[in-house]
Amino acid sequence: MTTENAADISTATPPALAEPTPALAEPAKSTRLSWGGVVGGLLVAIAVWIALSVLGLAVNLSALDPTDPAALQGIGVAAGLWSLVVWIVALFAGGVVAGHAAGIVERRRGALHGIVLWSLATMLSMFVVADALRAVAIGALMTTAPDEMGPAGAALVAATSTGKALWWVFFAMLLGLGAALIGSTTGVGRRQRRVAAGAPERAPVVTERPPLATTREAHP
Repeated sequence: MTTENAADISTATPPALAEPTPALAEPAKSTRLSWGGVVGGLLVAIAVWIALSVLGLAVNLSALDPTDPAALQGIGVAAGLWSLVVWIVALFAGGVVAGHAAGIVERRRGALHGIVLWSLATMLSMFVVADALRAVAIGALMTTAPDEMGPAGAALVAATSTGKALWWVFFAMLLGLGAALIGSTTGVGRRQRRVAAGAPERAPVVTERPPLATTREAHP
């Protein structure tokens, strides 16, 4: 072997070895509640509820005819139905956000986030419900003639009106629970379900760089 060949061998760059692709660690499956997702969904639900409630008030008050007292009854019915729709839409939107932000979960655990979201929203809405029931009771007492029925009769009429309102509130709560469950399970994306089920993630494509030629190889 000549000296020139030995120099060529010593200066030659060894071929690049393909580095093994590091194994991607499979994300751990979430077994706890994601309170960040629940709080985020709750904030979205409150914002949607406020926005749609303001819209309903604007439409109803703009359509009110001051010369027609009988129109108040129709406005009241429309406002009650709109409140039910707003409650359902708000919880559905909040459930979608809570399920999507819950992390690596399947639909069953996403539904759990929807139940917790509904529970918090229901507890917060009880302040509004209490004011509404108080207004119903006061309205029933004001429309009852005390001379004809007396205080006991007026209180009985107010209790009956409040009981009917409570049935509607309970019905709205059940619909809200269903909306939160549907929204939270819908919000759990396909990738979240795939990772939670243990499906492997796609490995990134590794591009090998060709070896750099030495000065002697580039200029023989």
